[in-house]
Amino acid sequence: MTVRSLIGSLFLNKYLGFGIFLVPSFYGYRPLMRLAVSFRMAHFEVAFKLQHECPYNNFSRLHPSAVISHWCNWSRDVLEISHRDLPNEGIQRSIHELTKALGTRIIRKSFASSNLQILLQHCACDKIPPPTLPVIEGRNCLELQPAVYTGGWNGTV
Repeated sequence: MTVRSLIGSLFLNKYLGFGIFLVPSFYGYRPLMRLAVSFRMAHFEVAFKLQHECPYNNFSRLHPSAVISHWCNWSRDVLEISHRDLPNEGIQRSIHELTKALGTRIIRKSFASSNLQILLQHCACDKIPPPTLPVIEGRNCLELQPAVYTGGWNGTV
């Protein structure tokens, strides 16, 4: 089986040839580039901005100047919280309440100037599914992370 037919059968049939796929490095880049260039693909970008009930939005409503960036790999969540007053006890208490509402615990925390990066033990998507995901995946599209929450709104970058 050639690289072109392997990629074609595994990826293009599954993802309808929209050009977003990963190929292990042992296939090399040259055949992949020739294959990707042979398709004419249209690229569109759609941004959602929603208000809905979820722990992330509730936190951003309580602290409107905070910005939460949320990455998920369906196993663990990474949150980056930016706020000018992170050492404040009220913000720290709200972060603790956020993790309790998500039903998980913090396994790593790191500070960088006015940013706090948090690695959560479990992904919260099974308890709080992303509201835009069914719309995005139902149309064979890819959600680009992070999801951003600020001022009670959920949006994309």
